Amino acid sequence: MKLKPYTSAPFLAIFVYLLTLCAEHILSTLDMGVNSYLLASGGIQLCTYLLPLLLYGLLFGGISPKRMRFQPPVAKSVPTAILLTVILLLGSALISMLTIRLGISPPTENTFSGIAAPNALILLVFAIIPAVCEEIVFRGVILNSFELCGTAPAIIGTSLLFAFAHMSLENLPLYFFASVVLCFATYISRSIWSAIIIHSLYNVLAIGLGGYISGVAAHLESFSLLFIVMLFLLWIFVIVALTESSRVYRTYAEKNYDSGYTPQKLSSAGRLKASASVYFSLPFLLAVLIYIAIIVFSMQNIA
Repeated sequence: MKLKPYTSAPFLAIFVYLLTLCAEHILSTLDMGVNSYLLASGGIQLCTYLLPLLLYGLLFGGISPKRMRFQPPVAKSVPTAILLTVILLLGSALISMLTIRLGISPPTENTFSGIAAPNALILLVFAIIPAVCEEIVFRGVILNSFELCGTAPAIIGTSLLFAFAHMSLENLPLYFFASVVLCFATYISRSIWSAIIIHSLYNVLAIGLGGYISGVAAHLESFSLLFIVMLFLLWIFVIVALTESSRVYRTYAEKNYDSGYTPQKLSSAGRLKASASVYFSLPFLLAVLIYIAIIVFSMQNIA
């Protein structure tokens, strides 16, 4: 099927959404031991992302290992990647604490405490596998498919589809923010491996510290002071990261590295048209409608 990459890319996200729903249903019906359940869950997660990739490749093509940036990260980007890791952790904690404090999302508990299963297996299934699969799909394929319309629409469009994939209304800002940081990490390092490593580390820490952060948000009396201090620290890290990233890009320019993901300069009208090509294509709007339908259905079930 001949479609522009930025038009067909949302179909990959849609395939993931639909298989995720099937996977959740399958997992809810499993009755087995903890270790067997974890292994089955890991296998189902792999299928949830690999099968859509295979189907997308057969229908639309557009999956190029070179464009997916599987090369190692550029060494000079490592300091910026470390700063982005801190920004992701700090920013995500701020968003989580604020939404819990405002009553938008409920406090989370340590789901894995007391589970009789190896910690390595828990981290593999709930931290490493999701990070690898999500990065390959969203930062590997969808991000570079949107790049023909400009890096800003690519980052925003990818981040919206990524946030929708988690099928949560209250955590939508959290997932959107995380995706923006991971997209930036991919660009600054010229490698998807940076995003995979940062994402995996974030998942590991979220599993270990999620309950603690929720407790702080729900019960700390001096929450406002802590929030202001953390927000100030986040602002400092963002400024330093932007400064460091500009130094990295100067190095790229001096070495005459290929910047094939950067489109030609567009006029104001051209930028609007490019953005419209991402946000208002029929497949993208279909992805939005599917997400809204899932949220409405889940809210009705809760009610």
